[in-house]
Amino acid sequence: MLGLFLGLFVACDGGSVDDTGALVDSNGQEWPRLWINEFMASNQGTLEDSSGATPDWLEIYNPNSDAVSLQDWTITDDLGEFDKHTLGDLSISAGGFLLLYAGGTPELGEQHVSFKLSAAGEELGLYAPGGQAIDELDFGPQEPDVSTARTTDGGAEWATTADATPGESNEG
Repeated sequence: MLGLFLGLFVACDGGSVDDTGALVDSNGQEWPRLWINEFMASNQGTLEDSSGATPDWLEIYNPNSDAVSLQDWTITDDLGEFDKHTLGDLSISAGGFLLLYAGGTPELGEQHVSFKLSAAGEELGLYAPGGQAIDELDFGPQEPDVSTARTTDGGAEWATTADATPGESNEG
C-alpha cells in the first residue's frame, strides 16, 4: 500500500450490530455484514472487462462463514439515491470477493453497474433490500490506475496502492 487515504469516511446508519456481527435494521431484520473493500475510480489499464474495456471497478468482501445472495441489494454512487442500481442474481461466497465494473454499462452483464465512478471523488454505498445501509463511504480525488483499499479485508483503515487486487484479498 502506498499511503493512508485521509479523505475517506465510512458510516452505516439506521441499524445496530448484533453479537454475530450482523446488522439489525429498525424492524429487527438481520442483514449479513459486507464491506466495500477496494475500488478504482480512474482505471486506465489496470483491469479489462470481458469486452476489452477498462471501466472503473469496485470490490465487495464477504467476511461471513456463509455465502450471501445479493438479489435485490442495491449499490450507488449517490448516498441520496440508495437504489440507483439494483444487483441481480449475484452472490458472494463465504470469505469471498465480488468484483463489480462501474462503467455505466449494465447491459454487459450482472457484474456491470449502471453508473461510473468519478476520479474527482464521490460517494459509494451498499444497501440491503429495503434500503438498510450496509456500507457507505465518501472519497476524494483519485489517481489513474491507483486503487483505494482497506489495509485488511473488511478493516477500518484505508490506503492507496498501485498494486491493486481486484477480486482478491488486499492482504496478500
